[in-house]
Amino acid sequence: MSSTNLCPNVTYHVKVLVRAYGDEPVVLKAVDGNAKTIEVVGEDESISLSYPAGYVYEFETDLFEKLNSAYRNQDHLYLQKLWKDAKQYKWK
Repeated sequence: MSSTNLCPNVTYHVKVLVRAYGDEPVVLKAVDGNAKTIEVVGEDESISLSYPAGYVYEFETDLFEKLNSAYRNQDHLYLQKLWKDAKQYKWK
C-alpha cells in the first residue's frame, strides 16, 4: 500500500507507536510532522490524524508486545514505566 493515496508529496512512511487513549499502544505510520505534531495514518491511508509529538514513539516489536500485554492485563504501573522508557519519535 502506498502512502501516495494520502498526499502526492508523501514519498515514505515509518512505523511508529502511538500512545492512544488510556495509554493503549497503537501501531501506525508517520507520514509528516514537525516538532509539535506528527501526522499518522493506519490501514486507510486516506485518513490521517495529527498527534502531539510527545505521544509518538519509535516502533520496536519487543516494546509493543510488552506495552500491549500490560495494557490488556490492566497493569497500569508497568504500562506507565514502559511508556516512560520508550524513545520518542522525532520527525526527520
